[in-house]
Amino acid sequence: MNTLPAPKSLRVLLLDDDPVTLLVVGEMLLSIGIADILTASNGEEGLARLDGQSMAPDLLICDLQMPGMDGIQFLRHVAERGYSGDIILLSGVPVAVLKAAERLSG
Repeated sequence: MNTLPAPKSLRVLLLDDDPVTLLVVGEMLLSIGIADILTASNGEEGLARLDGQSMAPDLLICDLQMPGMDGIQFLRHVAERGYSGDIILLSGVPVAVLKAAERLSG
């Protein structure tokens, strides 16, 4: 686990296919002083956001259940790109699936 920078300098990529979740979590991040927030509604868009940045985000907040490329596939691609920041899994999947995803991303 990395030490995250102070909220004002934290860069976050928020990935979820639910627009309400993107809005609510984005507003929560803003309320604690995090303003550098990238959003993506699917894995392909998330990878494009990562590839289009000169600096990788410090934190990925990722849903696991998405159409097309799911969160596990997305995290696999992120690992192949050498991402070394922190990851928060935000998903309604069973705990066993979250634990498996945690092992894969660790």
